Amino acid sequence: MTKATILFLFSLLLSGNASVTAARSSGYGAMDAKDSIVQTVASEEDGIVCDTTGAKRHKVLAQALGTLFHQYEIHEGNLSFHMGGNPAGKYGVVKFDEALIPKALKRAAKATAGFPVPIEVSFLMGPQDAVFWYGCTPPPTRYFSIRSYLAYRFPGEGRNISGYMPGAELGDPVNNAVIRTTGGPTDPFGKTTLFVSTGDKVAFHRVREAFAQAGLPGEAANLDVLPSELVRFRDTTLPWAVDRSDTIAWQFRVNEFINPAEGSAYLDKVWPVFLLRAKPSEGGRVDGGVAPAMPLTAPPLKTRGTGESEEWLRSALEKLVEAVKTRMEVDRGLVLTHSFPLAPCMPDAIRCISDLDYCPVAMPIPQWNLTACNPTCDWFTRDSLYSTPPADSDFINFMIPRDRVLIVVGVNHVLLGKAAFTNFLVTGIRNPERPGHTPNFSSSHLAGSGQYYLPGVRPESDFLYAQELSRDCGFPPRPFCELVTEDNIAYDEYLFFAERVRTRRSRSPFRGKEGGLAA
Repeated sequence: MTKATILFLFSLLLSGNASVTAARSSGYGAMDAKDSIVQTVASEEDGIVCDTTGAKRHKVLAQALGTLFHQYEIHEGNLSFHMGGNPAGKYGVVKFDEALIPKALKRAAKATAGFPVPIEVSFLMGPQDAVFWYGCTPPPTRYFSIRSYLAYRFPGEGRNISGYMPGAELGDPVNNAVIRTTGGPTDPFGKTTLFVSTGDKVAFHRVREAFAQAGLPGEAANLDVLPSELVRFRDTTLPWAVDRSDTIAWQFRVNEFINPAEGSAYLDKVWPVFLLRAKPSEGGRVDGGVAPAMPLTAPPLKTRGTGESEEWLRSALEKLVEAVKTRMEVDRGLVLTHSFPLAPCMPDAIRCISDLDYCPVAMPIPQWNLTACNPTCDWFTRDSLYSTPPADSDFINFMIPRDRVLIVVGVNHVLLGKAAFTNFLVTGIRNPERPGHTPNFSSSHLAGSGQYYLPGVRPESDFLYAQELSRDCGFPPRPFCELVTEDNIAYDEYLFFAERVRTRRSRSPFRGKEGGLAA
């Protein structure tokens, strides 16, 4: 019998942190007069299931915008889930009118190699500006969060402007464990909320108070801090080519709806989002408004992990590995040839913003002829633990040819009660993270696979998994085997592996007197 090969990936969390071994417009438009605000708001229809009706939200929004019009120039954009995502979930992004993007910035973006995210889904902000979304949180899901990122930075001087994409989260995300809504701290789904991004405390107070006067409880307002010490805000007294301010982007993540039909309806919705630009006469702006009236600095970051080790599962995990090896060899004539560990990848957002030689995610892989360092945090979020192959991995063997199977072995952190959502994905580098080219397994998909291979070790095996990826799963298909065809991933195509763990304990050590320092 010709023996095929078997590869292993292992995943185990230890000591709380990871140690791994294995757009359309809604019709509001640009606001030039209070009357036009009220008229356009009243005309929109809304079918989203929420604790407030569309008519009620329109009325509140109209009144709040009418108040804010006195201090701000108001520009409408939209929040849509139609542009971003991967097989594990959808990403909502914000887009404003392209007329708000300076021509010099557009040229600089085109001249910068490797821009994986369009410059149009990021925006410029002055130090006293704010961007807000007023709407409904998703229906019940395993996880959702929203946060601002420093999207693009353009350093240097001279006429030849080039940039890079830090993709760096500017603080802890506001997720379903901490978001402030009309449902209170224990009921975050399908509730009304206000989310405000700004670097200015005065701007946040104005937005929150405008909505409070219109009828939204202040407890439903969330402050998303743009730290004044990190962000290069727009100086409107200078051409952008001179001030080279940063662009900001939002990521609104949603994973695994409990009711898929409700989830699809929510993801089809396009929400209005508003950019408030402080009028020059307001707030005593000086020096072109380069300093906020009351600058906000980065709030303390939460401690990662739960503090509870998974070391007690190590022995069972090792037994599971041996059980899989034995079954593969006895039943199918397969032998283990390679074992690939995974390691926690926790990028330093500050370094991603400031250090062009720091490439924690998109590192050089000489075996694949990828020699450049791409300085990016790749839009990672702090309430999630990402595990990826370490830099010294045997990348040349990251393939599934005809005679090879891949077995992913690890801990099901959701069943263990330590995570709200997890997924493991295997993607081909020719179509990275694209549907149809990226086998993806959530915790619910993997449940029971540990007992399948290791029935005699319980309860430990209840919390473990072993997932096979193969070119032939047999007939009838073997349990916990994912068929990978050549159309999905070519025989000679290199693979990349990643595990995401959305942690369950996500509450901030404080709830903030400012009515929204929820992060």
